[in-house]
Amino acid sequence: MRTVTIRFLVCVFVGLGLGVFALATISGAEQATSPAAVGPDLHVSKHPTWPFDLLVEPGGVITFAILVENLGTGQAQGVVLTDTLPEDLTFVGASNNLCGGPCPMEVKGQQVIWQMGNLAPDTQWQWMEMWARVSATVTVGTILTNTVEIRGANAEIDSNPGDENPDPYANNRSSRTIEIISATPDLEIYKEVTAGVAAAGESLRYSIRLVNQGAGAAEDVIVTDTLPFSVTYLAHGSDYLIGDPILVTPTVSGQQVVWTLGRVPGHGWGYLTVDVRVSSTATMGAILTNVATVSTSSPELERFANEFVREDTLVSDIPNLWVDKQSEGQRTPGNQFNYRIRLTNYGGGSATGVRVTDTLPAELRFITATSQSCLDPLNPAICQLNPFTMTIQGQQIAWEIGRVPPGIGETYIMATVEVSPSVVPGTVITNVVTIGGSAVDGNPGDNVYTSTLPVVESADPDIAVFKSLETAPPRPGEQIIYRLRVINQGAFPLPNVILTDTLPISVSLRATANTTCFAPPTCVDDAFVPTVQDGALVWNLGEIAVNGYGSFFVTVDVPVTVTAGTILSNTARISASALETDLTDNESLAAVTIIGTATPTPTASQTPTATRTTTPTPTGTHTATPTATPTNTRTATPTPTATPTATPTSTRTATPTPTARRVYLPIILYNR
Repeated sequence: MRTVTIRFLVCVFVGLGLGVFALATISGAEQATSPAAVGPDLHVSKHPTWPFDLLVEPGGVITFAILVENLGTGQAQGVVLTDTLPEDLTFVGASNNLCGGPCPMEVKGQQVIWQMGNLAPDTQWQWMEMWARVSATVTVGTILTNTVEIRGANAEIDSNPGDENPDPYANNRSSRTIEIISATPDLEIYKEVTAGVAAAGESLRYSIRLVNQGAGAAEDVIVTDTLPFSVTYLAHGSDYLIGDPILVTPTVSGQQVVWTLGRVPGHGWGYLTVDVRVSSTATMGAILTNVATVSTSSPELERFANEFVREDTLVSDIPNLWVDKQSEGQRTPGNQFNYRIRLTNYGGGSATGVRVTDTLPAELRFITATSQSCLDPLNPAICQLNPFTMTIQGQQIAWEIGRVPPGIGETYIMATVEVSPSVVPGTVITNVVTIGGSAVDGNPGDNVYTSTLPVVESADPDIAVFKSLETAPPRPGEQIIYRLRVINQGAFPLPNVILTDTLPISVSLRATANTTCFAPPTCVDDAFVPTVQDGALVWNLGEIAVNGYGSFFVTVDVPVTVTAGTILSNTARISASALETDLTDNESLAAVTIIGTATPTPTASQTPTATRTTTPTPTGTHTATPTATPTNTRTATPTPTATPTATPTSTRTATPTPTARRVYLPIILYNR
């Protein structure tokens, strides 16, 4: 058998700093005609930086992102990367960290040459940035072509023999065209829903992105957002980065929200947000139509849309409460450990009168409990500690939660329990937790969770992973965010920890991020970047101290072609260079069922006339005007209150086994 591979780019914006693209690959099998060859297969490609197209004015500076890879099975030796600039482009500078630091570089006339040394097999997503200045005398309308080429000292193979081009050097060169434009503004507007749920009686947040794709400043800029008739304005916000952050206050009149921005410089951009509440009398299936426009007194190039129409179909307002339970800490006779009880609402409407009940088995004694509530769907990172009233009746502990809207942040209860000293090692502890409310639940099947855990004899090495969904069950075309929690709940530091995540075959990766506290109390963001091995994301985590923990977030796109009722299954695994006696927590599975039909695609009412590059642009900061993307918001990882655990064995329906087809998925590094 041989593997046929299709690779494509996925782009997402990040904050100031490094922007990384994603490459997704779908592989299948067909009859082999010869044994697989061994050798390097160098790839290079060149891209503009997000959110800008390759449009620049005379005298302006443009930024390129260059992707370097070795997709072969052997080491590439003596790798040299050469970027040949056209006559009207002058090299300004470059940055990379691909050689354990910046690679040796020299400039010879119009050529910029990097000596990259050796590239290991399966080296992917290695990025560098380069800046070049356009001649001040170049004529508007000129098209400049910039070419980058990569070569190694040893012969290459075709790592993708199933594609249309058998030439192993077909991907060793990449060219980009740059169009010279006048120093004229060109405003572009886009709108999306970034928080909340479009359902009767619920709240949601619209985010408007404004970009000046032109080189000249736009004067007297006004953004107008015409809200749907069936929503009520609640609040506004802005992350308007056109040099210095500016808090922009709009005027609100009826269904119109108007921002008077004044001057927006060339290549300036930012975000404006509007929070609204949907009428409680709105009907499921109705469409919320929202129109955002931007205007300026300055003449524009008019290549991009100044109006964007957003349409969202109202979903059912029936709540869908969900609960699960995970353990943290080793379960030895006489020892204490934690249960983490997590809850959310995956439905479209709020649940009221919500109560969580935990029934402990006779082998356990309740000690204490803490809780965290993040119940504001528009501000899921704002949380309260210990907000729930707790009652105890024998072995039954209950918490009064109250109202739980859809789309909330991480809300959990941490219960500390003690194993009876008389329990015999090997005994299986069965623990049941339930959730319920005063309203009809859309799926009562996930209102009960049963955890079964073995009692172990002594404190041994034990690394654990728990995988969960951070978002509601998606419709076709929407996103899923997975969370992988890693914990060393054993008695010793664990070396050479490896985390593997095998995603469903029908999704494409959008982004990854992580927060790790592997040497508590020190915590860091985005310290680890995954690689792809045999169709899975793999993080090499190194050593994790006792009680060290971390959270890994993976965002994927669900294709619009997926049908309702499809179950997406996802498994995470973890291992370390230590002999573990309890392997029940080394694997965790998350499954989600696709609901409804695809949401109508938002459309811009004016079609841009410019010819735009077909390859998505990498994220990055435009050099001409310092800008930044809004900070990626993520709920902080709570510090465990006891020795961290084991994955509960769920009594829920088993997820169907995926087919043999593999997906090689993209990765994006957030550098904030």
